[in-house]
Amino acid sequence: MAGRTQVSWSIGLFFVLSPRTVLPAVDIKASTHCLDENRLGPRLQDILVNHAESREVDLLITVEDREASGNTEVILRGITGDGDLVLDRHFTLSTSDCESSTDLLVTVSTRFVQELPLERWTLGRTPVPVRAALPRPPPKALSISVCGQLAAYLAFLPTGGSFGGTVITYIGNKTHALSIEASTLASYPRDLGQGQFYTVLLEGGAGWKYSPSPWLVRISVHAGALMAAGHGFKSNEATWVPWTELTAGFGRSFGPLAIAGNVAISPFRHTAATAGEEQSRDISNFRLGLAVEFPIWGEEFSMQDAASGD
Repeated sequence: MAGRTQVSWSIGLFFVLSPRTVLPAVDIKASTHCLDENRLGPRLQDILVNHAESREVDLLITVEDREASGNTEVILRGITGDGDLVLDRHFTLSTSDCESSTDLLVTVSTRFVQELPLERWTLGRTPVPVRAALPRPPPKALSISVCGQLAAYLAFLPTGGSFGGTVITYIGNKTHALSIEASTLASYPRDLGQGQFYTVLLEGGAGWKYSPSPWLVRISVHAGALMAAGHGFKSNEATWVPWTELTAGFGRSFGPLAIAGNVAISPFRHTAATAGEEQSRDISNFRLGLAVEFPIWGEEFSMQDAASGD
């Protein structure tokens, strides 16, 4: 190993070091919410420094995670300066295991360096003390995405069915986001006297989404107008009335798609009636439904902290 130049990564910071001057290196690539990079990186570095017995550390520890069938697969590897893979462990973690993932990886790494001969992952001479750069927190990210939603509803008080579509713009991050929504909903025709009537709802609104992967919770307030129109009468008429409602949903993501159960309730109670009000039917203000949400467009923007001086 004499005379070579070691290139290492230390939690996202890149160093090209002089020959035989090697810092403990940790490379964490977290693509899910399961790993806490800010806790895990310094603790793994401390393990290398504390167990090197004042020798030069010549080892790179890498940690990667990725989604795997609703769980998170974490890969822990150790690579010496000669390129030898001396550690290769895979872990499958559920959502409840993520909180203890840092302690798990630290425990496994500690046992690994204790059992591996010191000559395999360190160099013989004592290094000149060098203070490693502290890891910088990851930049904040703002994401903007547009999604479509198709839903089928069963109305109550009185009963009926409807089908609708919604376009939703989310502004926020992977866990919390503001939603701006525009939707339309049409009901199945219902009997009224000698004919039938149906409703068409046009509304817009805003809300909030909380999505700790893979689950999601959504709540929003909508306002717009409801049209009630007749069909099959001698004289068919249509009337527009104001409408507002509170909607909520709970569901789960399946890759790019999300399936959620929705509920909507309105304070308005409107009635559809024939001429002279000989026959009338209430228009339902409460419904339950099932919705499928799919992505249309998305973009993520990094926001560097202005105080960093970059």
